[in-house]
Amino acid sequence: MITKIIGITGISGVGKTFLIKKLLQKIDDSGSISASDILKNYKKLNSEELRLRENTKIQSDQDIIPVALDERIQELKKHIIFFDFHFSIDNGTNMVDIPFDMLKKINFYSIIFIEDNAKRIIYNREKDERYRPIYNENKIIHQQNYLIRLANLFCSTTDTPLLICHSSSDEIIIPKLQEMIKKGS
Repeated sequence: MITKIIGITGISGVGKTFLIKKLLQKIDDSGSISASDILKNYKKLNSEELRLRENTKIQSDQDIIPVALDERIQELKKHIIFFDFHFSIDNGTNMVDIPFDMLKKINFYSIIFIEDNAKRIIYNREKDERYRPIYNENKIIHQQNYLIRLANLFCSTTDTPLLICHSSSDEIIIPKLQEMIKKGS
């Protein structure tokens, strides 16, 4: 069986986990894997410890993801995998880009970038039990735009289809995904 890996990405607090839960309910034979969970498992560190490591460690930590992702995919035995990942990690000081060379080892079927307005992202971060850095609206807008540029660059250099959607547009995303999956089956 060939598994289609659909990357779900966006700024921290945009609602990736929420969207993935909805997708799992609507898309048959699907499962989800998080890059963060892979790293927590392999490095035996929590999310905050991983995020606050020095830049070079954050980048080198990513090297385990392609192999570990393949292992998890084999365990799950699902036709569709929603892979929650980031193009860049906010370590509290700056944005640490995930090396494209590592990401290119993942055979993405497509990538969905989730965006939202800054006020909503700040609200989501404030109510989340997981640690999320709280910034002003301008910094959130700047970071989100930077991540969109990275997503566009990666997808254009790898010929990976990119869908940029608002976090509240799951009623649009789900039918588009279902259609895309049927065409590629």
